[in-house]
Amino acid sequence: MSKKLGELVVRRLFGAVLADQGRGFYVGLELLAILRGTYDHTRKTGERGTILPAEFGSPLRLERRSHDFARRLMSEPRALEPREVKELGDAETIETLAALARGLRVPIPGRRRRPPWHGEHLQPYVGELIHYDAVFRKGRKSDGEKETLQIGADRKRVSIERYLYRGAGGLAHAILRTDGAIRLASTRESLLGLVSDSKTPLGDLFRALGTRDRALDERFEEIGERDCIATDGGTGGFDQRSPWVELLRAGVSRIAGRDLPRAKRVEALMHWVPYCLARYEADVARHWLEGTADGERLVTRVPIPIDLGTGPGPIRRRSREVHERIRADIANALNDVAAREFPDELAKTGSSKWREAARSFFSGTMAAVGGLNATTGKRHFVLGNELLESVLLATLDQEVSFERFCQDVLFDSLGLIVDKAAASRTDTLRHLDRSDFDANAEALANRLDTLGMLVRYSDQTRMVRPEVVS
Repeated sequence: MSKKLGELVVRRLFGAVLADQGRGFYVGLELLAILRGTYDHTRKTGERGTILPAEFGSPLRLERRSHDFARRLMSEPRALEPREVKELGDAETIETLAALARGLRVPIPGRRRRPPWHGEHLQPYVGELIHYDAVFRKGRKSDGEKETLQIGADRKRVSIERYLYRGAGGLAHAILRTDGAIRLASTRESLLGLVSDSKTPLGDLFRALGTRDRALDERFEEIGERDCIATDGGTGGFDQRSPWVELLRAGVSRIAGRDLPRAKRVEALMHWVPYCLARYEADVARHWLEGTADGERLVTRVPIPIDLGTGPGPIRRRSREVHERIRADIANALNDVAAREFPDELAKTGSSKWREAARSFFSGTMAAVGGLNATTGKRHFVLGNELLESVLLATLDQEVSFERFCQDVLFDSLGLIVDKAAASRTDTLRHLDRSDFDANAEALANRLDTLGMLVRYSDQTRMVRPEVVS
């Protein structure tokens, strides 16, 4: 099947093109870029409206910026032309600015070497750092570019376009802006505080660096995000029955509204949003295969064992099996959709990369945010420190006992199995030695204690808090 038709099948099933090229932290980067772009557009044009508009009849209008100068500076400072760094200072000053930018670089797990500048992105800790995707393209400059770069015998222009932002962030945006009116208003206000100008020295510096971008800020209509919302009752929109739709909305609202530093909230969103979309993908695939009737609410049916041990064991083996089952579910569900809608194309000998790209979105995203132990090889489910902290910020309104956290939050809400009580409620795990789950749960408690989010009142009373205990 061709790549184009394959992407259409992925969109039909999940509501957006979920591909490995846009996995992991690119999801959060794209979401925040859309939010900031909407904010910039309404601010510059004076049009009525705000971020997360609830009207779906027309495409979103964004103002996109590349931050290509700062990104090229942190990635390839020696490749900058003299005219580009004129007035910045001597070589030492330029290297200092490059080092500062590198300190704000978004980590991309699994890479053995640094990518070119278009694969480097700035952590969106303040509004002035948020940017859209961009890449070099050969040829003459476009209307949205100041001038071309002369590199060797080639003339290259900076094109602001969807290169690594493949649409998963647009799906998250569509899910958020179709929330109920009351919570949507609260989420909108909180997110506006995150993406607007910080008016700090850091923000001022990167605003100044942005004036040196090769690509001019440009107005853009975000059509792909609108396609995630099925307003006609047909196929193509996201599946609102999945519990991960509500978990994403509620979690983003809680995180964004916390009384925490802006950087801490942004970091939590950068982990929570991709995690929710990866779990949403697995959830929708499983229920498609089970033939869930229209209108029936989906529930998490594949509980995930979380291995927090330091070595091999029965929990880890089962966790690996579940990971492989989810990847198989995604591939089988896509094959089923393709067989129903494009049987002749599926029968042809062709590339299966479109299917593998969707599976890799799940595994790659989970590994990037701390939900899997590795990006390749034998993989099992874990809870990295940053992901664990984002889970607490996204799900808790007040402190709860450790036991209730494991049961009500991790198992009942998120479908994660850590302790023996949750294992006893799962057919495929109840036969395992309960002492293994006792050790697993104790490892989680120790992790929470290290993070400063667990209070021990006695050997039997342990309380989990959504924020660091002062």
